[in-house]
Amino acid sequence: MADSLTAQVIALQEEIDRHLAVLRGEERMLDHLQVGPAHLDYREHHTRPYRAVPGDWQ
Repeated sequence: MADSLTAQVIALQEEIDRHLAVLRGEERMLDHLQVGPAHLDYREHHTRPYRAVPGDWQ
């Protein structure tokens, strides 16, 4: 029974850690956008056409 309870506590702590990591990532993103709001500005990017060749990267 104690092992089962310990496993449940560990699983809950891991889930909490995952949620906190998401929140920290959102905070970093918001801080970054407050410092440089131009990141959301639209810019046209000119690209060159390319051909995808299947197989190993060379």
